[in-house]
Amino acid sequence: MIRAVYALLPALLIAFAACAQSGASPPPPASHPPPDLLVQVAIETHQTTILVRVVESTFPGTTVLPALTSAREYRVLGKVLVLKSWWGPFPAGVVLHVAEAAECAGTIEGCTSYPLRVGDELLIVTQGTQDPIVAALSRTWPAAESQAAMAAFDRAVKK
Repeated sequence: MIRAVYALLPALLIAFAACAQSGASPPPPASHPPPDLLVQVAIETHQTTILVRVVESTFPGTTVLPALTSAREYRVLGKVLVLKSWWGPFPAGVVLHVAEAAECAGTIEGCTSYPLRVGDELLIVTQGTQDPIVAALSRTWPAAESQAAMAAFDRAVKK
């Protein structure tokens, strides 16, 4: 069932990559997985679910941020302000770095970074629990198209 969630976005991968290289706006997002399925996947496989606003973008990434806990460095794609947190260690008001995935063994969509644009509000579901986080194309959506998913997260948190 989790694979079905990731299967919804491959068609947009090439378009997003082309837009990122050209500087054009990304195409409309693929439809979300059903909200309750997205909540189930987020609970079972991810540790952080947040709503953010992009406050700085260096996409496709030029700044290098030394890791705080290892010798690895990260290519930073931007900074985001957490507006709301459903799960994870990042409360509203925290500013986080968004970095490119340092290691990847999953799908192309899971290894491709979402093209950050200053002012965008995004719903991010990620396994990251430390700064920087990764905003993968397959787990990041514009907030405007994520209302049903955010309502489902609200319901799940109240349970």
